[in-house]
Amino acid sequence: MHHSTSYRRRPRGSVATLVALPGSALRAGVRVAAAGAGVALDTAIVGAATAAGVGAALLRAPVTAAAAPAPAAVVQLVADVAREAAGGRPARRCAANGARTWIEVRGLDGPDGEALGDRVLAAIRDTPGVATAELHRPWCRLVVSTDPAGPTAGTLRRVVEHAEAEGAATAPRGVPHELPGDDVLLVRRGVSAATAGTGLALTAAGRYLRLPRLHGGAAAPVLVSDYHPRIRALVESALGPGRADLLLAAGTSVLHTLTLSPASSAVEAATRTVLVGETLAMRRAWRDFEPDLAPTRPRPAARAGRSVPPNPRPVRSSATPTVPAGPASPARQRPGS
Repeated sequence: MHHSTSYRRRPRGSVATLVALPGSALRAGVRVAAAGAGVALDTAIVGAATAAGVGAALLRAPVTAAAAPAPAAVVQLVADVAREAAGGRPARRCAANGARTWIEVRGLDGPDGEALGDRVLAAIRDTPGVATAELHRPWCRLVVSTDPAGPTAGTLRRVVEHAEAEGAATAPRGVPHELPGDDVLLVRRGVSAATAGTGLALTAAGRYLRLPRLHGGAAAPVLVSDYHPRIRALVESALGPGRADLLLAAGTSVLHTLTLSPASSAVEAATRTVLVGETLAMRRAWRDFEPDLAPTRPRPAARAGRSVPPNPRPVRSSATPTVPAGPASPARQRPGS
């Protein structure tokens, strides 16, 4: 009798447990959904704040400081950047600050650099509207100051190209020296950001339409090449930093689109947008410090009728020896070291 009673009680407990399972599962599902919604909300807020911060910084930037190239020049620069990315002739680097322009001279650091520099200077100085022209050999640049109605940057580049072509030997093909104010740098990063934005839009449309997609592992080789420091260094040494950055950015955006990964596409688009803002900040800093770097900067005006010597030198004391401020200089060491 007791056995039958205990036998009957066990099914009742099992039935109660089974009846309670849907409620427990529902509560667990609600908790998981709430946690997922919270993570999604946090991600959306952080992403929106990042985009808003970058957009506000770009809107606050003065137009004269950002100094984006003219639309016609942008089209030509985009074509030059695409040709360089495809393995063609590199785009000529050029940075302008008001009436002064820094133009790349290819081969200035080569064996025929002296003769090439003389040809370029003679050709530029014979151009109407050019005020001054000097060479900055460490950066392989020609620094040209023009009159208000002087030649444009495109005209100056063509004069430099013609002077380079007059040489018997062709200019060595290496990695161009880039400056923070180069138009090519801004256009290249703008193209990368536009590619990432287009990829994000296509990825969202593909997920909404439930289109077929590649496996997520298909993007692994490009992502490893982009983010691993050693592999990235090998790619840059083979292709050049600028070309490698553009190709890796385009490859990453294309693979995120083919794998229909909206989260990864959004991260890539946000990263490339931030890099554009960083480039604009670099251009503003370049424009602030460029007058001190130009070899043709004006001399300070004389005060109270006293002339300024052409090359003023500091007065040295006979009691204190002069030590160059190098890495091991006492002036750079800590007190008491």
